[in-house]
Amino acid sequence: MTALVLCAVLLCLSGCLSSTEAATGLNTAGRCPRGRYTADQCARISFVPCADDSKCAKNEKCCHNGCGLQCMAPAPVKPGVCPRGKFDREFCARARFGWMCDYDSDCAKNEKCCHNGCVLECMAPVKAVKPGVCPQKFYTKEMCRRIRFALCADDSNCEKNEICCHNGCGLQCMAPI
Repeated sequence: MTALVLCAVLLCLSGCLSSTEAATGLNTAGRCPRGRYTADQCARISFVPCADDSKCAKNEKCCHNGCGLQCMAPAPVKPGVCPRGKFDREFCARARFGWMCDYDSDCAKNEKCCHNGCVLECMAPVKAVKPGVCPQKFYTKEMCRRIRFALCADDSNCEKNEICCHNGCGLQCMAPI
């Protein structure tokens, strides 16, 4: 019974996050910054919650802070498109990567924080195959283990006007913003 309830909660949370993330692309460019608080801090802090970007100031996004949704300044996204990942799953299983980047702002000059097939690393952007910018769609590691995605390698793997974007777990075809 507990596993069934947990699955229902995760499915609901996944839907809620997806709709919130879709809404967060409406007001401002950029991605939500990483959650600021840990679970043990949540009981001790207070913040003004939001439901979507429309509840935030023009330059802010409604983002998850580690405890709940809160208006925050977005992490900027540099222009350009990430190149195709250069590593395969077998290589990733053998390799050991340290932290490389979380956001484009972690990278020097015009480089972007891109998925190399294994982890995120700073790379020079390439010319977009299809127009548009990837939406901010981020799933936690726990959600990545439970959700199956139809993965892509680059924009050519995507139908119609969709583009190949990193969702926090891997690369997935998404409608651009």
